[in-house]
Amino acid sequence: MGGLYVIEGATLGGQIIRKHLHRHFGSPVAGALSFYSGYGKQAAQEWRAFGASLGSLFDKAERDAQNEVVAGANATFSALEAWLAPLSGPVLRGEA
Repeated sequence: MGGLYVIEGATLGGQIIRKHLHRHFGSPVAGALSFYSGYGKQAAQEWRAFGASLGSLFDKAERDAQNEVVAGANATFSALEAWLAPLSGPVLRGEA
């Protein structure tokens, strides 16, 4: 569930990234931004539904299970960071 939290959150964040890129580059890149569209106009609704599911789990889960979900989210963030690290040149690190 922690990993799903990260991925589902990314679909919501993708909407913000898509809007920013579209504003910056205009309609010529619109088709190339579909990766960031995720659930499209349903993104907020899907995020709320996921949050409700996760919340109901937390209502019933023991503290150890809650800690496992948080650990899963942290592990997912760490895995994504390690996966993207080779792409992190000076521009991405803010050194350019």
